[in-house]
Amino acid sequence: NSSWELFDENDQSLGRGRSNLQNQNEQIFADLGLSVTIQQTDDAGDLADDTNGAIGQTIAYEDPRQQWLTPVPDNSNNLPDLQFYDLHFQATDGGEINSDLDPEQAYTNLGTGHFAPYTLMDWSLRDPFYATPAWLFPQSNVVQAQNPLEELNNVDIVFTSDKSKWSRCVVVETGNRYFTDEGFELDDGKANFEVVDRPSVGREDNDGDGRPDPDGTGVGFAWFPGYAIDVETGVRLNLFFGENSAFGDNSILGEDLLDVQNGSDMMFNPSDQTGNPPNQQTGFSVSNLILGGMHYMYVTRQPYDECEFINERLRQSLTFRRVDAVRLITWTGIALGSLDAPMLSYAEGLIPTETVVKLRADNPYAEALATDDNATFPSYEFEIAEASPRFVTTEAEVNEQLDMINVVPNPYHAYSRYESDRFDNVVKITNLPASCVVTIYSLDGQFIRQYNRDEVETRNSGVNPGVSSSQINPAIEWDLKNAAGIPIASGVYLIHIAADGLGERVIKWFGVNRQFDPTGL
Repeated sequence: NSSWELFDENDQSLGRGRSNLQNQNEQIFADLGLSVTIQQTDDAGDLADDTNGAIGQTIAYEDPRQQWLTPVPDNSNNLPDLQFYDLHFQATDGGEINSDLDPEQAYTNLGTGHFAPYTLMDWSLRDPFYATPAWLFPQSNVVQAQNPLEELNNVDIVFTSDKSKWSRCVVVETGNRYFTDEGFELDDGKANFEVVDRPSVGREDNDGDGRPDPDGTGVGFAWFPGYAIDVETGVRLNLFFGENSAFGDNSILGEDLLDVQNGSDMMFNPSDQTGNPPNQQTGFSVSNLILGGMHYMYVTRQPYDECEFINERLRQSLTFRRVDAVRLITWTGIALGSLDAPMLSYAEGLIPTETVVKLRADNPYAEALATDDNATFPSYEFEIAEASPRFVTTEAEVNEQLDMINVVPNPYHAYSRYESDRFDNVVKITNLPASCVVTIYSLDGQFIRQYNRDEVETRNSGVNPGVSSSQINPAIEWDLKNAAGIPIASGVYLIHIAADGLGERVIKWFGVNRQFDPTGL
């Protein structure tokens, strides 16, 4: 039942919504050249449409020439040396694992493919082997049940060579039983996803051996070269990484098969080596899949505490105690280096250029205690610089404005976000000039309906501040009825817009009207 209000930088109210967030509400501020449309959104994982609440994923390099982090997305069968193997994180072949959570793979194929939700990672203990950042143990579905997509957070992950901004974290073993079954030995006999027992390290390499120096604080802790921020609350988050000690100092692979022995050095330094060609006699095996040393990345929703809680829980012998930590993981990814932009040395800060990954998913408006500057309600700040409304003058500008006239949605499949309930049928003819005639015809030329539009700028000095300045509604709402008030049949229609002194535009529109044909057939 909440609404919204807009303030300027001096905290002066410019207007407020005329409806609560359950209904889409568009408010126009003509003096600012600004239109605000707000409506409650679905949640991630709601399966309301094919996006499943996924918004996007981007990666930005301060120096675009230094693209050092290679994505390893789902179905990665086009990586160098991996044409013969299909990395598959999420089961979608009718299996019982995850396929019903994100059937269109909106998240495992999200944006740049550097990260995906941890809860969608394939955790099944099956053969043949496969690569996954998930904790492989028989009851992994317990983690999934306690870590739904609805818990996804919107985060910025910043990779930087500035060591003062690095995050202290645990390092987990990413080797698993597929490796031990093939004769590899994992350091200290560790199992998959256990915190390693190698000495904790600091942020410096004072002895010049290319590795971080031990800091004398115990075992299992290192430094992630960057930090993560929840962009909705501003809270810094725990994040950590893993490495596969099967590719470390004691690896049974020789130098001819392993470019860099980086699986047990307690630093985030993924190589660019994806794998090795398969043996002609034995075929493709786990030893052929290197993936940069399997430096898997994990982002959580837990406020930053240098991973103390995660370390304590992952070291427990009881499974349900370890689940307490794993269920906090929201996003994960496989870090793979790039031959074209190698990472720096540890002394230099590892990261060649500051890099920001942004992960976004739907999250409904709700009360949440963050800064408490708005009584626990969400608040947002934005700036529109060097922009203001103006009159078009040239023929090219006029034609450009006519081209912007549109009908949304098009096609219309018996539903639009402009509707408040299932009895409504609403489409909008948008970006219209203040004065025009809009005529709707059937495809064979039969007259359906006409709107004689003549919007007049008004200034309302009444009690509603939302219309306290000149306001012209840029759209017409059509309820899919003809001039006699009868619902139109489903089909193709022509919408003709004639604007005096400007010109004409014709739009072809297709719609399914459920009031005329409730079955939608």
